[in-house]
Amino acid sequence: MRILKSSPNTICYVLGIIIFAFLINLGSALPEPMYRLKKPVMVLTILFTIPLTFLYLYYISWVQYRLFTFSKGTKKRPLWSTLPLFLFMTAGLVWGFHMLLLYTVVVGRSTASLFSKAYFAADFWFFIIPLLLYCLYLFFEPERTLFSFGKLEQLQKENHSLQSVNHNLIDLKEQLITENTDLLVRKQAVKSQYYKLIANIHEHDQAAQQLRIENKELSFEVEQLREKTEKLEDQVTEMPLHSGRDELPLLWLEERSVDVLLQYICERNFWKNPLPDHTRFVLELIIIERVETVYFGIYANGKKWLLPNEAVEALLNNPWIVKLNNKAFVNMLYCKKNMLPVIKGSKIKRVELISFFRTQLDENLDTKHIDELLETERLRPNFEKFWEYDRLLKMDASRLYDTFRSD
Repeated sequence: MRILKSSPNTICYVLGIIIFAFLINLGSALPEPMYRLKKPVMVLTILFTIPLTFLYLYYISWVQYRLFTFSKGTKKRPLWSTLPLFLFMTAGLVWGFHMLLLYTVVVGRSTASLFSKAYFAADFWFFIIPLLLYCLYLFFEPERTLFSFGKLEQLQKENHSLQSVNHNLIDLKEQLITENTDLLVRKQAVKSQYYKLIANIHEHDQAAQQLRIENKELSFEVEQLREKTEKLEDQVTEMPLHSGRDELPLLWLEERSVDVLLQYICERNFWKNPLPDHTRFVLELIIIERVETVYFGIYANGKKWLLPNEAVEALLNNPWIVKLNNKAFVNMLYCKKNMLPVIKGSKIKRVELISFFRTQLDENLDTKHIDELLETERLRPNFEKFWEYDRLLKMDASRLYDTFRSD
């Protein structure tokens, strides 16, 4: 089935055909076109050339379809053989037919010879150059053709869709293989531990009974310690992070080890101190996500909440918050120094979070989305410069305890 494609390019084609019809008929007379236009036969010739050009375009499109869409063998040929073949089948044959047509008309009307030096020195080039340029353009951009044959467009769309589905299936397959390998390793470890436990129970039945008794006593003591710890936490209203230099860990003060600072904060449960009116600490944030004109905070407990506009500016100006890309900012307190490659050979890297907190995010949010937020390329120097020792010396740990209101 043949159809004439309806698109904005159709208007350009029509204008180009009209210009081409004038060009090849006026030719060398372009400096003084009225000399030829005054002849009545020239107007009829131009009007006849317009549908003839449509037929040429139809033929060229048909050749392109038969060679590269319909024929599987042509697709496998290299460029140096397919391009000359295409030009011969299109520009060569069209030119030959056109010369035959001109020869018939000219010889039929006069005794002048068409194959003269004057024709090949002037008018010939006005026909062959646009024809070759169009054939080359259609060879490299086949979708720009004026005509479409069969279900070419539908097949191209289905091909793109199938390629996308194929890539997704390959990614899913690799993910399933990785998960299956992890499960097999875990299964083997559990099975090994199970056999060891059975052997220990059979060999040391009395010792196991004594361990169960001691375990009950230890559980009772742990419960008592937990209750005492909760009472102590209730009595603490604020743990000053920056009240004195001696309170901060030595490895942070001297070597600027961010891991040590994070461990120091975790051991003291600083973010569990209650604050009034939905007030939160900066150290509770792991990622700030921007969605168009609004911002969301992703917290250390894996929760995600909308950030008020008045809090966003202060948070983005905090030195611990670093911009990774146009969609995400990350709290450097929870980051590892080294980044992971996303694709081998690509400049895109993914920031790696501390394992415990990354697990918290994966359990509550979409893992793939978190990976996308942590990818960086153009703004990667922001992340790398943070770890420079001179930069770390200027970092104030107390800024992690800046507060903001959260809805």
